[in-house]
This record gives sequence, C-alpha cells and structure tokens, in this order.
Amino acid sequence: MPSLDKLCDRMRYWCLSANLGYDQSNRWDIRPGGECDCSSLVIFALREAGFDTGSASYTGNMSQQLTARGWKRLPNNGRPAKGDILLNDVHHVAVYLGNGVLAQASIDERGRGSGGRAGDQTDHETNVRSYYNYPWNAYLRYVGSQSQEDDMTSAQDVWNYSIGEDATAGKNNLPAWMKLSWINHDTAALLATLGRTDDPTGRDTSGTIYDRTCYIDARTAQLTESYKDADGIEGDLLTRVAWIDKRLREAEVRETAMAAAIESLSKALGTNPTDIAATVEKAVKEKLDSLTISLTTETKTDTKPKEETKNE
Repeated sequence: MPSLDKLCDRMRYWCLSANLGYDQSNRWDIRPGGECDCSSLVIFALREAGFDTGSASYTGNMSQQLTARGWKRLPNNGRPAKGDILLNDVHHVAVYLGNGVLAQASIDERGRGSGGRAGDQTDHETNVRSYYNYPWNAYLRYVGSQSQEDDMTSAQDVWNYSIGEDATAGKNNLPAWMKLSWINHDTAALLATLGRTDDPTGRDTSGTIYDRTCYIDARTAQLTESYKDADGIEGDLLTRVAWIDKRLREAEVRETAMAAAIESLSKALGTNPTDIAATVEKAVKEKLDSLTISLTTETKTDTKPKEETKNE
C-alpha cells in the first residue's frame, strides 16, 4: 500500500543523507553518490513509497499520469499539505514535507543542469528547505487509499534516526546509535585522562588533574601575593583554572611594564657600554668634586738644648 509518510521519508533521505547530486543527463542514476533531476527524484521516491506512477517520466506528464492513479490536481493556494507534490508543469517539481519545508533536487555545483561531478558537491544540489512558491501551477494531492501506519515511534526508529554534525537533521547524517557510540568513546577517554595520577614528566609526583590544579592554584596565589584577595583558591576545576589564568595574565602585564622601564633606563644611560661607563664615571667625579677635604698639618719642635760650638 502507498504511504505519504514514506514518500516524505524517502525524499528527506535522498535530499539530506545520500550525497545525491544533480544532472539532467544522468538523471536516473539514483543511488548514494549518484545523480538525479527534480522529476526523476520525485518519481523514484513515489515508487519507493508504493505509489503507481504509470509512465510518468518528467514534469510535463506527471499530472496526467498521477491524477489517473489516485491523485487530485488542486490550485496553488499557498497552503500545501504534507505529501503534496508541488508542480510547475514545465520547469520544476518538489514534495512538501510538512512543517513549512519541502524537498527537491535543484541544480548542479556550477549552477547548470548537467555536466557536473557525481554526488552532491555543494550540499545543496539536493536539499530540504523552507517552502517557497516557484511558482507552482498546482498541488497534486493523493486522495486514494493508503496504508495506515502506526504513528508511535519505535525504539528502532529512534536508534536509527539520522543526526547531522550540529546534532540536527542535516547533511552528512549518521544514525543516532553511531553518534552515541562516539560520545561514549570520547567520554570514556576524557574520564580516563581526568583520572590519571601518573607523572609524564618523570618527576615522580602524583595526583589527579584536579589535585595538580589545586597545587598550581595555591602556588600562583603565593607567588603573586594574591591570598589577601581571597581570589578563588577554592572551588571547582574551572574556577581554579580561571583564577590561575587571571594571575598569569596580570603577571605578564607587570613583566611587560618592567621590561619597558628597563628599556627606558637603558636608553637614558645609553645602549653602548662605553657610554654607560662614561656616565657612571662622570657621576662619581661630580660627587667627589662636591666634597670638601680639610687637611691639618702640625710642626714638630725638638726640645733638646742645642750644644754650643766651641772654638779651639
């Protein structure tokens, strides 16, 4: 039995998950990584969903073939229903998926109808997007009998639901079970890293990442004299790392200021060592010249009486 739900599911699959490209000259190569055009894709999806498409082969004869097989041609009133075929009899066709979006095959990677490489080169050759008016000449709506599917989502449906790179349905989808297995693997690896107590530096220290962070936190607080600020030497891992980062950034600022001061002093004294020596010598000389030095001299008197000279 035909199913509009399955029609929408198949259109969504081909336009989001199958890397299906656009090429009018190879339009029936509908497979993952293959090619299609707008009408071949809709006809192919209709057949997958159990609908009789007769001899429908392109947009020009789709209305005739489908209205003879349970579909009704309705005017474009801007209010399509889920599963409606949006038809421009000459140029384009798409399927309305409900909730304001449609699925379609659009154009190749060069903006042309044929000649491009196989597969979806732009992530948009086949696509799901918000509803727009092409303009559509008519909506083809199925009014025949179809299978009554259980609306209850099964566990298998959830397990196999395709999830894109941004955790929503999109290009490069992967089944939920595969995404979850990667999450489990990454989480296990993270926990193993966080739980390590060995010392890869060979210094024979020990402790978990949290223990080591606490130690670094306390040491940087001491080195930067930050204990007085009560600046986060307690708390979880993120709090401690944030405070370590803050202290190190402040230390970098002080170091830069000191380097600038030293550079300014060097320029003031002269970058040439000879100039620096001359400056020092001059300063010492000027200091010595300003000193007053007093010298006291004393005359020593001989107390012994002089002998008279005798004449012989």
